[in-house]
Amino acid sequence: MPYIPGFKNDIFISYPRENNRADPAGVQWVRELNRCLKIAIENFIPSKEQPAIFFDDHNFESGQLVDALLEEARRSAIFLAVLSPPYVAPGKFTLQEFDAFCDSRPPDEQIIINLYFLPVKRDDEPSKLRGPKKFDFYSTNENGVPFPLTPISNSNEYTSKLYTIAYHIVNRLDEMRRARLQPTTVREAVAATNSSGPSLTALIAHVTDDLVDVRDEVREYLEKLDVNVLPQAEYPSWGADFVNEFNSQVANADLYIQLLSKVRTDRVESEMLSQGRFQYQTATALGKKTLLWREPADITKVQHYDRPLLELASAMSLEQFKATIRDQLSALVDSKTKNIEPGDREIRADADPFIYITAHQEDLSHAFALKEIADTLGGARIMEDSNKLKDFTENVPFAEAVIFIYGDAPRRFIDDWLARYRKLKASQFKSCPRLEGVYYAPPPKGQIDRRLRTGWKGLREFGSQDKLLLDDIRRIFSELHSGGRDQ
Repeated sequence: MPYIPGFKNDIFISYPRENNRADPAGVQWVRELNRCLKIAIENFIPSKEQPAIFFDDHNFESGQLVDALLEEARRSAIFLAVLSPPYVAPGKFTLQEFDAFCDSRPPDEQIIINLYFLPVKRDDEPSKLRGPKKFDFYSTNENGVPFPLTPISNSNEYTSKLYTIAYHIVNRLDEMRRARLQPTTVREAVAATNSSGPSLTALIAHVTDDLVDVRDEVREYLEKLDVNVLPQAEYPSWGADFVNEFNSQVANADLYIQLLSKVRTDRVESEMLSQGRFQYQTATALGKKTLLWREPADITKVQHYDRPLLELASAMSLEQFKATIRDQLSALVDSKTKNIEPGDREIRADADPFIYITAHQEDLSHAFALKEIADTLGGARIMEDSNKLKDFTENVPFAEAVIFIYGDAPRRFIDDWLARYRKLKASQFKSCPRLEGVYYAPPPKGQIDRRLRTGWKGLREFGSQDKLLLDDIRRIFSELHSGGRDQ
C-alpha cells in the first residue's frame, strides 16, 4: 500500500542501465542506492506505513516491458532521476519515462528530484530537468575527473548526501500525504471556529521587495483556508509610523508569519534593531506563535545584521511551508475548540524556544527525529556537515538550549565538542543557552563509553541507550517554556 493515497508508487527511480553495472568492487550503484535510500527514508517516518519505491533492474531489450514501465512512472508520486550522460542521450528510454511522468499531471504537481551519478552538460538536459531539486553524488579526483561516490569508498560523504536527499523526499511525501488525507479539514475547522467564536487571524510581516510575490501567494493560501489575514493594507515606511502600525496589528494576531531572504531589511544606522528583527522580537515578546521561512539556499556568505533571523527560519520550499502553516492552524483551532491540558496551553501561550542540536553524521537520523518534534514546539537547528565550528559558533549564542546527541557517534566526538563548547563559553560567547545537555540514544554503551571525560555541574542527561526517547525533547521544551526545570 503506498504512503500517498491515489498513487501506486510513492517514488519512481529512473536511471540508465549503464549506471547499474557492477563496478570493480562488485557494487551495482543504483541497486545499492535503492537499498540504502529505503532504509534512510524509513528512519525518518515513525509509522508502519512506509513509502513504496519502484525500482526495476531488469536488463530488458527494446520493446520489452516498455509499456509497463511507462505506466509505473505515470502512477508514481515522486520521480527520482539518476542522471548521467547516458540518461540524456538521444532516443534513451529514460527520457520516455520522464515524459510519461510529466504528461500524467499538471506542471505544479510534478515533483522531480535530480540525483547526479555523474555531471551532465546543461545543453544536453531537457529544459524540465533543469529546475528540479538537485543532489550531486559524485566527486572529482586530483586531475579534475568526476567519479561517482559509493557507500564503500566514500562512506561518510555518501551517507551524508543520502540522508539529505531522504529527508527532502520525506518532507515532500508528508506534504502530499497531508494534502490528500485532509484537503479541506483545516479550512472547515477554521471556518467553524470563526463562525462560533473568535476569528483565527494571521499576521504576515513586512517583506523585502524580492518576496512580494511570495507574500501574496501565502496570503492567498491563508484566505482560502478562511483565515483573517493582516495587514489589510501595505505597511507604512520603516519608522515611527511603522512601529505603531505593526504593534497594533500583531496584538490582534493568533499566528505570526515572517518570510525572509538574503536581502536585508531596513535599519536606521543609529539603531541596532532592523525592521525584520523588530517585527520578530515584538511578536515573540507578546507570546505569538511564530513561523519563519526562507528558501533552502546557502547562507554561509550572508554577513549582514539579519543573519540571525535567517538562521532561525525554516529552510524549505514554499509548498512545504504551506503544509507547516496548515499544521499550525490545526493546532490553533484545537486550542480554541478542544479541551487542552494546562501544560499544553502554557506551551502554546509562550514564545517559541530555539534549540541547537550537535550531532555526528552517524546520529543524523536521531537528530532529524528530535527536530521534527522540536519544530512543532519551537524551533531547532542541526549542526551543518561542513564547517561545523563556524556553524556552531554562529548559532549556539542564539539558542535557548544546546543538545549533544550521543548514539552511534564516537565518544571522542562528544568529548571534543563538549570541551570546545566550554572554551567558547569562557572566551567568545556573550550569551549562552540556559539548558545544556547530552541526549543519549541507541546503541547501548559500555561503562567506559558512557562516562564522558568532559562534564560540568549543570550539564544534563536526557534520553536512553536502549531506544530513542522522543518524550524527552518535549520535556526540554516544557522547561524552556516555563523558564526553569520541571519539578
